[in-house]
Amino acid sequence: MGRGTMQKNAAILKAILNKVHREGLIDTPPRFPKFKKLNHRTRWLTLEEERRLTDSASKHLVPLIMFALDTGGGLSELMRLDWRYVEMQHRRIRFTDTKNGEDRTIRLCDRALATLAALGPKDSG
Repeated sequence: MGRGTMQKNAAILKAILNKVHREGLIDTPPRFPKFKKLNHRTRWLTLEEERRLTDSASKHLVPLIMFALDTGGGLSELMRLDWRYVEMQHRRIRFTDTKNGEDRTIRLCDRALATLAALGPKDSG
């Protein structure tokens, strides 16, 4: 079991025991150790990993995979991306309705711009 899972499970157990204490079913809830914050690691694929990924993917998915790698967009963000939020001349896109509820703008690298250009800008969709 990973450390993050242990922290979540401990938090759930602590909440249950605090509720049981408030209901008067136990005298005092046990103390729980404090966990250190997790240090999340940011990692990018190596060029070799990227090549293996695209070589093993269906050919029609390769542009989507490359665009995801270049923009950091999640699947739901990429599927909801609309041409209204693509600014080819300014080399940027805007993801709307993201997981945290905030829009975010991404600058496009040459490869991401070429991927969009190959799709051919549309009036909508």
